[in-house]
Amino acid sequence: MPHDFNSQMKDDLNSDQICFFHLIEFDFPGGILRFWTGYNTLTWNGNDYKGSGEILKSTMPKETKLMESAGAVFELSSEDPTIIAAAIGAEQYQDRPCRMYTGTWDVNINTVRAEPYLEYEGRMNTMPIEYDGKEAKITLTSEDESVILQRSRERRRTPEDQKKNYPNDKIFDGVPALQGSQTPWGK
Repeated sequence: MPHDFNSQMKDDLNSDQICFFHLIEFDFPGGILRFWTGYNTLTWNGNDYKGSGEILKSTMPKETKLMESAGAVFELSSEDPTIIAAAIGAEQYQDRPCRMYTGTWDVNINTVRAEPYLEYEGRMNTMPIEYDGKEAKITLTSEDESVILQRSRERRRTPEDQKKNYPNDKIFDGVPALQGSQTPWGK
């Protein structure tokens, strides 16, 4: 994916007083968990991001010439009981959105220098958790949106299939009666 650096970020690339940071969001059914790769709490765009410092690692998908992507992997080690409870108690998290933004940080005045841009957006896939009673190591894998779009969707135009999305719809109720019937044309 091309990097959408704004002009401020391009200027910041050569400065030793500027560093890059990431904002990461996981949209769990119980609420969105937000982290950033710095310390303390960062408020951006009206949302608070919990500082994760060095306990959060991310691996971005490799870019290829073909339209394929393996997705991103996020690894979080934490003793925070709210994070551990959210991860262990998360049901139905699969296929829910996760995002990563990238911005620049001015180390002299401890503030966001360039407006973060969306670097990655995908869907949560698997989340194995290793918990030793004190600390949890949570590894969350995700799939890139382009991979999700390439999946074939098994749908049948039957009354049962239609009722999954529209329980009161009767548009396909007559289809089984038509199967195998002979219909004369042109007479």
